[in-house]
Amino acid sequence: MDATEFRHIVLPHYEPMFRIALSVTGNSEDAQDAVQDAVTKLWVSRSRLAAADCPKAFVMRAARNAAIDLINSKAMTTVDTDELHETPEERADIADIIDAKDRLSHVNMLIEKLDPLQREILLMRSHSGISLSEIAEIKGISHDNARTILSRARKKLKELYTNIK
Repeated sequence: MDATEFRHIVLPHYEPMFRIALSVTGNSEDAQDAVQDAVTKLWVSRSRLAAADCPKAFVMRAARNAAIDLINSKAMTTVDTDELHETPEERADIADIIDAKDRLSHVNMLIEKLDPLQREILLMRSHSGISLSEIAEIKGISHDNARTILSRARKKLKELYTNIK
């Protein structure tokens, strides 16, 4: 596979790759880094990309995996000393942000508990904005089956979230 062919396969999926990475990382800078890492890894393994049954799914999975790898590598964080001198109002705002991030973390943890197919379809639909028709094509299933799996994934996620509270 040459560079032109590679660009023809990967570039149309760049924005959905970013959205998947953003949904995993939670911020655009990390998402951009993850997508760049994914594109680099795809270039290195372009023979596998060329042989993939569904290049779009292959590219999306590469973006998701790169984002997860980035998060895992950033597990160790440093404390900013400016945070030690915040006013009570700033601390309240930070508490709200931390609560929101905590809820998002719980939801992401619950998403990981879904069946792999349900999880993948849910992420494709909600985070990447891929239509049910495209999901059905990517996964090699019928449109109705994709809709049913998505519905069951959402229902299961809601049950899991309700049980945590």
